[in-house]
Amino acid sequence: MRELNTPEMCGFTYYSNYHSVATYGILLWGQSPGLQKILIRQKAAVRAICGASKRTRCTTLFRTEGILTVVAVFILACIKHIIVNKTRFNQNDMIHSYETRKKNDLALEPHRPS
Repeated sequence: MRELNTPEMCGFTYYSNYHSVATYGILLWGQSPGLQKILIRQKAAVRAICGASKRTRCTTLFRTEGILTVVAVFILACIKHIIVNKTRFNQNDMIHSYETRKKNDLALEPHRPS
């Protein structure tokens, strides 16, 4: 892909054709088992942009191209959602009246998967 286009065009192509589709609704499906398949395809797309072989590690490729992995995009989307909707979550000082160091932290409910 790099031979056919300039680096800027490769980036535009990646963001328009792949990144927008992969990150659509990521808050809803980001914890699904299918995320691993999407990450593998994202690595293949980044290798194609850089002209790297299939056995090349992608960590440095993501850094040099300035692209976040799908997992990092999911984490970033979760953090943005918490910051924007902070008033919807309980803080520790709403649960008890003790003056603690972490009274302004969000109160986490225990995770019960079943």
